[in-house]
Amino acid sequence: MKKIVSIIIIILCTISISYAQQDKSPLFKFLHKRGYRFSDENKSESSDQWHDTLYYNTIYKASLLGSPTIPFSFSSVAFDRKGNYSLNSAIKLGYGYTWFFGDFTFNEADQIVIRQAFAFGIEGDFDLQNSFLSGKGTTSFVAGGFIGLQTFSLFLGYDFIEKTSVFGLVTRMDLYTIFPSKLKPFGKVRELSGHRKEAIIVKNNQY
Repeated sequence: MKKIVSIIIIILCTISISYAQQDKSPLFKFLHKRGYRFSDENKSESSDQWHDTLYYNTIYKASLLGSPTIPFSFSSVAFDRKGNYSLNSAIKLGYGYTWFFGDFTFNEADQIVIRQAFAFGIEGDFDLQNSFLSGKGTTSFVAGGFIGLQTFSLFLGYDFIEKTSVFGLVTRMDLYTIFPSKLKPFGKVRELSGHRKEAIIVKNNQY
């Protein structure tokens, strides 16, 4: 299992490095994917989700933000219908989607700085587990939801193979931390406190 985790970490680092070396800036890719068009482009194609002009070092906020996520945990507790429980030890990796409240800022290095608060989402995972109590290995397919603050969340789900309810503490790696264009604002994007008079306009620095 440790080898698998090491391989996953290496793959993610490789993807992150290759992504950083691409020609188009992360900020340009994010804004273009989310429907914003710059002044030197066809503004009629721009989504009304955005203001006509965006500024660096200005706090922006949407009704909700979202991102695909990879949740993982190291232990969980399972309950069956008879009231029996088991404590399972396993490195569990899944895939899901996170919605969260927060805001974001564009800095002059064309990066997106995100401040995340309360989060909730759904996820599913398929893995092999080892029970502390019985010492036996089991296979599980768990789907459920989670709520929490920033990267730590409480998970509650159901194992469709073992027919048990499962809960535990999970941590998440939201994919926008590697691929900024994965961040999705929901609702109108607005300036949280207004931009300063000397604020610099975000321009089309795609290369």
